[in-house]
Amino acid sequence: MGIRNEKLLDEKSPSYASILSGIAKGDYWLDDEKEPTLAVAYSYCVGGCGVTGVVDQKEAARDFFEHTVFPALKQRKIYEFEFSTEDDRLREQLLSIFSDKDMEWENEYSYRKATAVKGEFSVPNEYEIKKVDCSFFRHLYSGRIKDNGMLKERLKQSWKDEDTFLENSIAYVAIYESAIVGVIFGSAQYKKYITVDIETEEAHRGRKIATVLTKVFMDECVRKGYTAQWDHVESNQASAALAKKCGFELFEKRTPIGHVQPNMESDSYFYYRYYRK
Repeated sequence: MGIRNEKLLDEKSPSYASILSGIAKGDYWLDDEKEPTLAVAYSYCVGGCGVTGVVDQKEAARDFFEHTVFPALKQRKIYEFEFSTEDDRLREQLLSIFSDKDMEWENEYSYRKATAVKGEFSVPNEYEIKKVDCSFFRHLYSGRIKDNGMLKERLKQSWKDEDTFLENSIAYVAIYESAIVGVIFGSAQYKKYITVDIETEEAHRGRKIATVLTKVFMDECVRKGYTAQWDHVESNQASAALAKKCGFELFEKRTPIGHVQPNMESDSYFYYRYYRK
């Protein structure tokens, strides 16, 4: 059903806000079911957690993480807590709570785009670009199209069902010999901001598949009035290059504590991996 506390929902993080609001599928935990002040959401496609709210009592918050959040992640066979937050005050509070733990960080970047991709691009003739719609689902679940682990699991982990996905999201795939070899997938959507999850099988890279998928995805975003958000960490330079090539504009760089970034919308977003001892 989702929560309705606007203080815990942030459109800068549609991956997590969509889960917390009940639009997209994902796990989330609240420090108090009736009057929550702290929320943690886990996104399968992101592979990490978003934390929102404020810490009223440090020990109570630590207990919330140690006895609610971490055991739940462990049940999913997730043994590290990778998290981010948009709020300065919450950042400081979380760092204080985890001050006795080992942490690693990596810069993270967010790009946005609400217009079509300029230029004409095409894939080799042996590939076919398909929109994921009702007709495509029939072919996929009948076995006429092989999934290759590209779409079904993303859909299962990100959306309640096909109807919810079709109402709130967009996806396109690249088909080669009746099998999916590339996908661009809207893993969440909140207030018309849709998050991009894109992948091409390694054997099929270098053939403009990702570029063409991005172009048709953005054409559909324009038709639906969506703004696409493209997130990547600094180590994924291939993702950064593709986003820039397709005209996405950087709107936020998330950096570790002590690194202030000029000319950014916010320098208060911090991205950490917390490794439990």
